[in-house]
Amino acid sequence: MSTIDFRGLVLKEQPAGESGKRILVLRENGGQVWMTVRGAKNIRGKVMAACQSFCFSRFWVFEGRGFWTVTRAELIESFYGLREELDRLAYGSYLLSLVAQTAVEGEMADQQTLPLLLQTLAVLEKDLLLPRLTAMIFTIKYLQMSGFLASSLGCVCCGAQETMWFSLAAGGFLCASCEAKWPDRVAVPGAVVEAFRFVERRQGSRIFGFRLSEEAEQALTELLRRILWARVGEVKALDFALRCSHPPGQKVEEKDYDHT
Repeated sequence: MSTIDFRGLVLKEQPAGESGKRILVLRENGGQVWMTVRGAKNIRGKVMAACQSFCFSRFWVFEGRGFWTVTRAELIESFYGLREELDRLAYGSYLLSLVAQTAVEGEMADQQTLPLLLQTLAVLEKDLLLPRLTAMIFTIKYLQMSGFLASSLGCVCCGAQETMWFSLAAGGFLCASCEAKWPDRVAVPGAVVEAFRFVERRQGSRIFGFRLSEEAEQALTELLRRILWARVGEVKALDFALRCSHPPGQKVEEKDYDHT
């Protein structure tokens, strides 16, 4: 039994008893963990503001016999601006759901997911990109980091750089010479292939440095939905977010990709 403190982001919350709740927190230097918060529903409770979904907070936790109980919490960032528009809130909720559904529990988890998630939530909150494109960029990077996606820099079969197809069975992009071997392949627009490569080659805020036409963004979204369904399973929050997205036909600023 011991008391520890760490920073983390609240991914999910569930009622627990009359005035408490359980929260799923993605830790800064570890995986996700469920914790009990007593009195969290009390509006005057000191920890309430720090223990809600989207809150990045510092937690002081009592650990005993495999159970974690929050004894103190201080809010660092609430991303309150996400709540000002439904589509931004919906895509933010999708990001939390995806990570909660797939992130590893325990000390062996990667330490890249939380910085990526915090950065993406900040982009969403500040409305720097269209919410759908922001969420899809996160999805690409997260799937690449988590091992759900092979490298997009070449054909998964022969390594050729000119790829125009994608196969779930093959595990990635295919060139014209290899695509016929995989019956499940689908044609992919060049702009979508370049989007995957742009994100793979970059880190930090640079992954958000491009725009797509509405048509290309839609194609990117549909491909990622197929990949998520096959690799992760259904993520219901994404379906809701897509229904809240910007009107069909709305044009998005296009920008050439920088291959440096």
